[in-house]
Amino acid sequence: MTFSGLFELIKSVNDIFIMSVFFSCYLPARSIDYWQKRKLKGLFAVLIVITAYLIRNISPMYLSFGSFYMLVNVATYIFLMYSIGYFFFKGQVVTKLLLIFLSMILVLFFDFLVYWIIQNLFAVNYFASNQLSYAYGGIFASQFIQLIAVFLLRAKRKAPIGINGKNSFYLLQVLIPFMTSLFFIIYPIFVEQQAQDDEVRFFMVVLLFTVINLVHFLILEIHQKLEKENYENLFLVQEFAHREEYYQQMENHQTKIRAIRHDLKNQLLTLVADSHESESQIEKLLGEVIKEEASQFTQNSGINQLLSNKYQRAQESNIQTSFEVKVPAEMNFEMRDLGALIGNAIDNAIEACQRSSQERWIDLKLIYFNHMLLLEIENSTAEQVTDFKTQKKKAFEHGFGVKSIQAITEKYQGDMLYEAKKTSFRLELSIWEPN
Repeated sequence: MTFSGLFELIKSVNDIFIMSVFFSCYLPARSIDYWQKRKLKGLFAVLIVITAYLIRNISPMYLSFGSFYMLVNVATYIFLMYSIGYFFFKGQVVTKLLLIFLSMILVLFFDFLVYWIIQNLFAVNYFASNQLSYAYGGIFASQFIQLIAVFLLRAKRKAPIGINGKNSFYLLQVLIPFMTSLFFIIYPIFVEQQAQDDEVRFFMVVLLFTVINLVHFLILEIHQKLEKENYENLFLVQEFAHREEYYQQMENHQTKIRAIRHDLKNQLLTLVADSHESESQIEKLLGEVIKEEASQFTQNSGINQLLSNKYQRAQESNIQTSFEVKVPAEMNFEMRDLGALIGNAIDNAIEACQRSSQERWIDLKLIYFNHMLLLEIENSTAEQVTDFKTQKKKAFEHGFGVKSIQAITEKYQGDMLYEAKKTSFRLELSIWEPN
């Protein structure tokens, strides 16, 4: 195989890699378990992709540059990329074709950008150059700039909650591909200083930079996976804490009910004997019963117990509480997610009220409509909130409630808004029920 063939191989591998990263920003990838159960289909998928790759790279060898060449080039590109998307990613056909179309625009834009930079800075037309370092230097520069774009897109959409939005994380994502693309853009200067074009040296440089970028991507993937597992473990810790509160609340509730039932018979017999005090005693008994029944907010037992627990906490802190709850007994959300979402929102509101020495109040709306769950909560504050952060003293818990709310909202393709007023804070979020 000639060096030109080797460069085409690396170029095609880079194309597949960039396209796969681009696909992964919008579509879920097939899991390893999926392919372990479908080994024959996996082998067939690999053969199809290899066939598409061969068609992609062999067909231009027998065609002269022109309109027909461009048509075949586009068709083979779509064939190759759709083969990858069809077998290795889950999603609708229309979505995959749209992503391929967008990727083609991305390729053309950055090809033109690199061509313009090299043409204006070095007066080199890498498309028309006979030297491989000129021609492929521009191509690889374009590819690694494309890699920067998809890395940034992936970092924005897939970054762990704990580091999402940090500029240092985005900088880390693009540092290696940026240095790589910069090297290939300025490579013509080094080539012009040599007596001849050293194809072996250039091939080794291309191979080295390609491997470095691949390892860089894998390291970031492992880092994001560890961050995700860390937050999942924290979710489990929080879920166990909520369950402990739930069972304690249930035990206290049942104890109070048993006490009322135990005394009710004797108290009623006393009322029959002493009719003078009957009215006041009946009112007292009804008050105790109503107090226990006040914790019945909804037919959904899990949410009801959670709200009952939070309502009791609010009462103990002298917080005036209003709960409007309209949710069905059954929904397709995971109960652990709803517990963390609603529980953290109310906990943050209670925490804010406890720091206020003035009027304390919480208004909660929890409404299910057309497969969407809407949560609105507004509470009083000691002062105007300048950011959406917790102020817990324990370092382990610091900021986790907010991150939990953000993570669950994103998991269910929801939206979250908050508004800070002078003496109150309002949080509104909506999540969509999975199919």
